Amino acid sequence: MRRENVNYLVVGIFVSSVGLFLLFILYSLAADQEDTDQYYFVFKNITGIKVGTKITYGGYRIGTVKAIDPIYPNKETRFRIRAEIKKGWVIPSKSIPQIVAPNMLAEQQIDIKEVKSKTNLKANSEYLQEGQSETSFMTMMNDVAKEVKLVSNEKIRPLLENLNKQIDKIGDGLSVQIPMLAENTNKLILNLNQGVEDMKVFLGKDNQASVKELLGNINTASSDLKQFSGKLASLMKKMDELVTENKRGIKQSVISMRKSLETISSRINSIVYNIEQTTRNFNEFSHKIRQNPGLLIGGKSPKERGVYKR
Repeated sequence: MRRENVNYLVVGIFVSSVGLFLLFILYSLAADQEDTDQYYFVFKNITGIKVGTKITYGGYRIGTVKAIDPIYPNKETRFRIRAEIKKGWVIPSKSIPQIVAPNMLAEQQIDIKEVKSKTNLKANSEYLQEGQSETSFMTMMNDVAKEVKLVSNEKIRPLLENLNKQIDKIGDGLSVQIPMLAENTNKLILNLNQGVEDMKVFLGKDNQASVKELLGNINTASSDLKQFSGKLASLMKKMDELVTENKRGIKQSVISMRKSLETISSRINSIVYNIEQTTRNFNEFSHKIRQNPGLLIGGKSPKERGVYKR
């Protein structure tokens, strides 16, 4: 009897729970059917948007998508979304609808970004301006893949082809140059071998004494040159000391020489004139001696004639 009562109690609890759950679902459905206003959004791309998608305003849910219809303004495809939003909700006319995803795994939803304006959107008649589509992670990856493919086809592939052509040209050039290089290398090796043989002859036993003597002479010359360099340095040092010690005397000598040169320069005209007169007298004397050499033995004193005239 007690077991039957327990079974009835469990069944009653289960039935009551199911009833409460159904009442909760009915209440939720009834809550969703509150009074709403219709608004229209236009998107160029509605990837991830479907009937029943949530519409939020700054993250707060205000409605859902009820219908999606393609339209063709200016011969371009657009998608018109009919949304049902809570009745009396104020939306500025410049607000922007945008497709967003709260996180990477969440479904897309439409969020209305509020933009202040002087007028508000009228329900059931006006369109909100064209919305912004979301750049999802997968879309971005697809765009990146397209760019990579484009770069690969238009940049990397021609570069590789050009590189292959250059490598082929280099290979063709090497195929011609390598035999010539090998031949020149062989000639160089032969010349080196000949040079080594000549060096062996030069440094052979017959020439070792001469080479040793030559090296000794070089060492002696180097030593002598070193000694000469030392003596020259000592001489330069002594000359420097001599000039330093007699600096005043040298300066006085230079001053005296300058004065002497200035004196000679001032009297050079007189000296030149006297030399010229002496030369004339000597010429006249030699002329008379040539005419009468006896004058050297018994000459006569010259008569006074007054002023000499030519």
